Amino acid sequence: MNLSRPLLKSIASLGFNKPTPIQAAAIPVALLGKDVVGNAMTGSGKTAAFIIPMVERLLYREKGKKAAATRCLVLVPTRELAVQCFDVGVKLSTHTDIQLCLLVGGLSLKSQEVALRARPDIVIATPGRLIDHIRNSPAFTLDAIDILVLDEADRMLSDGFADELAEIIKSCPVSRQTMLFSATMTDSVDELVKMSLNKPVRLFVDPRKATARGLVQEFVRVRAGKDSERSALLVALCKRTFKNRVIIFLRSKKLAHQMRIVFSLLGLKCEELHGDLSQEQRLKALQLFRDGQVDFLMATDLASRGLDIKGVETIINYDMPGQLSQYLHRVGRTARAGKQGRVHILVAFMSSDEV
Repeated sequence: MNLSRPLLKSIASLGFNKPTPIQAAAIPVALLGKDVVGNAMTGSGKTAAFIIPMVERLLYREKGKKAAATRCLVLVPTRELAVQCFDVGVKLSTHTDIQLCLLVGGLSLKSQEVALRARPDIVIATPGRLIDHIRNSPAFTLDAIDILVLDEADRMLSDGFADELAEIIKSCPVSRQTMLFSATMTDSVDELVKMSLNKPVRLFVDPRKATARGLVQEFVRVRAGKDSERSALLVALCKRTFKNRVIIFLRSKKLAHQMRIVFSLLGLKCEELHGDLSQEQRLKALQLFRDGQVDFLMATDLASRGLDIKGVETIINYDMPGQLSQYLHRVGRTARAGKQGRVHILVAFMSSDEV
């Protein structure tokens, strides 16, 4: 791809040997400055697909105090995804002078304002917190944005950020490059594409509703009238078979909390991840799981989109999601970017239609 040496050095230090399909398709187009619509299955490496060309282009930016400006903006739907994207950006710009800034709720607004005054090259933000700064931080504007990235666009729209996205897009220069990535292409996403992109190159990598390769899927049928045994079955599976690096998806925050207590009482090292936790608690739970200090993570669908947790061996769906797309996002936490994975699903009852 004819990338600069500092960027190639960072890529090599991360252990990346060859690009994933979405990276191979998106990076050359993005480097030409063209608008991009990327549709790829979850876990396909979309983050690096836009961070790499962003860093490459910034290496040739005008430098000096007078030229300092925020030139790249990345919008993501959740704080966890923003933190993850920020970490990838920091690693890919390790051997450069590129500065990044993270804007998310749950962290100090004042410290973020201080960081913005330094005019970082790349800002990674959630829509709500970015709007706060646009309206309340006089020194911060989007007037110099050259590259705008809308990641997990379908999720941002389904989470009710349509008005915020419209305001942010209008605040950016019309001449910018825009890249939009989405796991699903809905009508609302198509409307966003029409509003924010100019003659985009559309990239569809494995557009079919498919799970990642290397993923073993197993189904456990819980018979009608036996739903009360579901928790006991889950515990038995986790004590006997699935003992390490397991994410368990549950339908509610209350149930996730209850099962975390049950697992802890039975001596199983476990954490929970859902919207009732503070930002610090959520980040701590993720870090403990990433570091292998806990074996099980009880999660709601907050964690089912985009989170890149290396080494996840098993996904258990305590409740079968109602939509295929949601199932794909959940199981996409394992077998990411071509790695092997296993998914184990507990289903309350499967009719012939569901089978």
